[in-house]
Amino acid sequence: MRPQHRLRAAHVRVTRNHRVRVAAGQIEQRAQQAGELLKSPATIIVIVTTAAAARIIQAREFAASLDQAGLQVDAVVVNRIMPEVPDAAEIPRAKIPPALKRKLARNLNDFASLKQREVHALKDLRSSLSAKSKIIVAPDLGREPRTLADLAEIARSLKIADPASES
Repeated sequence: MRPQHRLRAAHVRVTRNHRVRVAAGQIEQRAQQAGELLKSPATIIVIVTTAAAARIIQAREFAASLDQAGLQVDAVVVNRIMPEVPDAAEIPRAKIPPALKRKLARNLNDFASLKQREVHALKDLRSSLSAKSKIIVAPDLGREPRTLADLAEIARSLKIADPASES
């Protein structure tokens, strides 16, 4: 290699190494700023999940990890909460064929079992969180939210979970 090319190649290496060191320093500084922001009293940490058993386990593990890192989970939003179980006494009074009444009764039993699992999942979640953490529930729309109107509907229906129904 000619001397002028060696000098140019050495200059390129120094410049690249310097850029890498500068970039690493910037990343470290940004990470430190992010850590400070996460621990700021102005920061609210919210976990969003569903009431499916596997998702509740993941949310509990994540909340525990955040707690170990010194971060307080302020709220957990549980999406797609089922509505209350309808009154079974309405089925016999309904003016529908007996076969349909039987199917409705079976479906109601299935629905009640699913709702009971959901209530149990919320109890498990509550037991793993700080008393300061709120559980906020959002109903199942029966469809995927695809529009701003759907999101507005969810926002209007958010409510803090009733601790009595969780215990």
